[in-house]
Amino acid sequence: MEGLYFDSDTHSYYYQGEKKDCVSDILKIVDVIAMEGIPQKNLEKAAERGTAVHKQTEDYDYGLIDTLDDDWIQENFEIVNYVIAYENFTKDYPSFPIASEESVYSQCYEFAGTIDLVKYIDGKIAIIDKKSSKTISALRSALQLNAYRLAWNEIHPDLKADALYILQLTELGEYRLLPIDINEELFIKYLSIFKEIKGDKKI
Repeated sequence: MEGLYFDSDTHSYYYQGEKKDCVSDILKIVDVIAMEGIPQKNLEKAAERGTAVHKQTEDYDYGLIDTLDDDWIQENFEIVNYVIAYENFTKDYPSFPIASEESVYSQCYEFAGTIDLVKYIDGKIAIIDKKSSKTISALRSALQLNAYRLAWNEIHPDLKADALYILQLTELGEYRLLPIDINEELFIKYLSIFKEIKGDKKI
């Protein structure tokens, strides 16, 4: 998107030179409760795995890896089954991605984020978020995906998304495609609360 810059070192988004809130930061309030009780080292390991899975599944879409290649298997042995799960998903839903790892920004609501995948599912343009975790927060997923839909549809009025999914990839090489209800008002209300909290002044 023109004017949008993502600083991968700090995981910060800038639009026309001005730093903007990103979806992951906006959802930290939910994360505090959703991840309560999970050891920090487990969270860090899951984040590292998620980053690797995202990279390898994107490469798979563009024909850059072969899941039967011995060298690739040895280099990525910890996430091989997650990528195989994604391979199985693409066989069941073979349409080529409309977008992959696309950074978006909503000028209307002033937030940014990166969408994992946009492709046709059952004849509808769907925004898909890939997950490699064993448990998934329903509320966080709904907020995240509806945020992405707001920004995507604002930027791409001719390619509006009308379906949302969580794609859960497992260590057993299986996947679950979980539909998420479209409810943009839910995210808009939450965003309003987030901005109130962020702007809270000490008295």
